[in-house]
Amino acid sequence: MANYPLETYETSCEVYRRHMALRKKGRHPLWIPQPNLHLPLEYRRRGTQVGDVGIITEDGAFDFMFNICAPVSGSTDSLNLPAGFQPIYPPISPEKEVVVLAEHSARDALTSRGISKQVL
Repeated sequence: MANYPLETYETSCEVYRRHMALRKKGRHPLWIPQPNLHLPLEYRRRGTQVGDVGIITEDGAFDFMFNICAPVSGSTDSLNLPAGFQPIYPPISPEKEVVVLAEHSARDALTSRGISKQVL
């Protein structure tokens, strides 16, 4: 094996991000799409929603901070709200504002050129 400087190696999430970008599959593809296990169970059950604000971490996860649509009281994210925060009004209705499309099925495979999928 050749000796390459450490900085020439890409992490798995960097390879994933680069390949997804080459295929124009998302502006910020997440290597780790599931919610952080330290978040409240309520948030983990509902998952990411319209209005969630967070940071995309270096390792390709979404680090949830708060939701701009959620009321201040009773919110799962009330500890992370900026001072003086007020939710947007009128609230966003995901049923009316978000178009849901299924671009890929669970059986789809995204591959690099030259790679083909065989079903056995």
